[in-house]
Amino acid sequence: MFENKFSVFHDPLNLTSFNVQVPKPDEKVDLDVALKEFRLDMLNIQYVYLDDPKLSLEANWKILLNCRAWTLFWSERHPSRAVREREKLSLAECNASIERVSAKVRAVLLRRLREPPT
Repeated sequence: MFENKFSVFHDPLNLTSFNVQVPKPDEKVDLDVALKEFRLDMLNIQYVYLDDPKLSLEANWKILLNCRAWTLFWSERHPSRAVREREKLSLAECNASIERVSAKVRAVLLRRLREPPT
């Protein structure tokens, strides 16, 4: 499950890598392993932004999708009801962020399609 990773800077110590695939809430997964992977992803993503806040669009998008996937997972699978409720609120925020970014990308692409080639 946790074998497909994206490395932002291709560092040999994997300090900037995180999971591209996060389990769906209904998948059979060991919660202890999922928690370990989640913590590692969040630690590495934090390191990425501390090291170089000017990331590619691809890296930022993959980070946003990773965070959304983990939020969705924990909103249904966390053992604590309070945490599940908090994650549901975070999920709504993630979805709104994804929609804002998507709308900006669509606007840029439409503008480029309408501009004459130079």
